[in-house]
Order: sequence, then structure tokens, then C-alpha cells
Amino acid sequence: MTAGRATKLKLAREYPVLGEDEYIRKIAESLKSDLERTYKPGNTLRDAHPKNIGCVKAEFKVEPHLPEELRVGVFKELRTYPAYIRFSNAATTIQSKGKSYWRMRSMRRRRTSWL
Repeated sequence: MTAGRATKLKLAREYPVLGEDEYIRKIAESLKSDLERTYKPGNTLRDAHPKNIGCVKAEFKVEPHLPEELRVGVFKELRTYPAYIRFSNAATTIQSKGKSYWRMRSMRRRRTSWL
């Protein structure tokens, strides 16, 4: 890829950046350092959204009106997947219950059916 020119990217192909391994090493080092500074040894939580507010069972449905160019991976077939939705706080550290409000939702598709 060249800077300043639009390039059509191919699906399922990686376009590594020159020096990418060094960027990854520096990011991992920075995250590790931050976690070591934030938490006591043996009590390290997630690096982001550590406070779980709640978790619910859900269904993830692939809708029929999805454009053809987006029908890849789990979006390829019209299907319903069992899933979980996790609600969490955006703070990087656990706060008191009085400050408990959710700002983040994440979803995970389950591989085994519970339906």
C-alpha cells in the first residue's frame, strides 16, 4: 500500500506495515507496564473495562437485508447464533458501586448451542 493513493484491499489478506513487529512489541510493553502500575501483583484484571456490570444471554441474528459484499464469515448465512452480551464500565480501574454505570457493551458468539 502506498500513502496518499486509494488502494482496493482484498478480503482475508493481511497488509503488514513496515516495522509492525516493533510497534506490537512497544504496545505490549506499554500495556504490561500500565497493568503492573495499576494493580498489585497477582491481582491484575483486564486492561480495559474491568468492572463487569452484568451479562445476559442473547441471540445474534444475521439479517436478510445485509448487502452481499458484507456476507463473509459469520455474516455469510442467514442464521441465528447464541451469544452473550457483557455490560461494563469504561473506567480502567474498579470504582465503588455508587459510581456503577455501564458505558460499554461487548458481544461474544457461543460455539455451543444453549437453545
